[in-house]
Amino acid sequence: MMRFRVQGAASLLITSLLLLLILVVTLSNYKRVFYQIKRAQNEVWAQQKFWLTESALECAFSIISIMKKIPDDLKQQCQAVGIDADTLTVSQTLPTAIIAKVSNNKQISKQLRLYNDRYAGIIQSRSDLVFNGDFSFTPDARQTNEEGDWLCKLVSYQANLWLNGQLTNHNLDNSTPPYSDFPADQTCADTHWTQSVLQSDITNDENYDLFMDRFDVPRSKWKQLMYGGAFYQIPQGLPDFDNVLPPSTEIVDCGSKIVAAIEANHDLIWLYGSCDLKQSELDVVNIELAIEANSTIEGIIVVVQDGLFSTNSEQSLRALIYQIVTEPSAFTPSEALWSATEAHQLSPVPLGLDLSQLIFYQSNRFYAQAGYVLDSPNLTALFSADMNGLFKGDLIDVPLSKIRDTRWVIGSWRDF
Repeated sequence: MMRFRVQGAASLLITSLLLLLILVVTLSNYKRVFYQIKRAQNEVWAQQKFWLTESALECAFSIISIMKKIPDDLKQQCQAVGIDADTLTVSQTLPTAIIAKVSNNKQISKQLRLYNDRYAGIIQSRSDLVFNGDFSFTPDARQTNEEGDWLCKLVSYQANLWLNGQLTNHNLDNSTPPYSDFPADQTCADTHWTQSVLQSDITNDENYDLFMDRFDVPRSKWKQLMYGGAFYQIPQGLPDFDNVLPPSTEIVDCGSKIVAAIEANHDLIWLYGSCDLKQSELDVVNIELAIEANSTIEGIIVVVQDGLFSTNSEQSLRALIYQIVTEPSAFTPSEALWSATEAHQLSPVPLGLDLSQLIFYQSNRFYAQAGYVLDSPNLTALFSADMNGLFKGDLIDVPLSKIRDTRWVIGSWRDF
């Protein structure tokens, strides 16, 4: 009897041990399963936060693309459509970056090229530049250094620069900011503030495509832009895209033709040929009055293709002047062509400058407030008068927005 009791106890003990072992194994497996569930939940949570953060970037991009500007209440506008990011900011560097963060998730950012992002500088030139007089400009400013001072820009040139006088950076001023939304009480960095000695606001830069930088179209495809429908062509009746253009000529009454284009609500104007804006006919005054009278136009972009540009006007103009000689054989300046201009007649080009190499001549205090792009390699542009200029970069934001899109910068994040 005793033997059976011992055997029963042993069986019970073994069974208990087996059950305990099974329980331990079960608990161990349960712990691993629980860990996997928790990890999966964390990954789902992280992915949800990540995609919410990405949606904030996309929301910001959409708003900026539609509004054609960066609104002050960008975060609030995204919250209004159900996308609540902890932070949603836009950097002041180029290319511009949108930075978003949701909860404790790592912030993500992506660069975008705004329709008005552009290479900084009031005068950008592939032509040789000659300044004959004293010139003082308020600068362009697009980026800051680590100390928060602005890396201001006056002139970017790719060929030669000759100074017969003083070129001065007037520095940033609250009363004349380069952009209407520019912060107050700013200053140029000492390294980018030319006073008596040239600094890095006046630079000889490496080759870059001025046309691409300004219009988002490679220079080699200028014809696509000219015929793309955004620009009003002067003269009218040029051959179709597929046909060869005739030799360019002087655009008679150039100023009045620009006025007529503005009165017809055109702020993108393409001139094929030479343009002489005459002080005697108040060309620049009339163009400025036409801009002022048109409530839909703040400033204009004037492209002068394969021709001279000259003026002896004393007025400023709310415009960007872009001059381009598309290829060396497309146009050749000459003494005869210059002799027909009022600028040369009243203020002859200084001796020593070859008129067969001169493509641009400004003989008085005329100033294009949105700047100049002089894209005529191996030719010369001459500024020949004392001048004080105020740069206003966003005068041409509206016309630029018609030919440039806001887009993500390839490679700035994850491009699928």
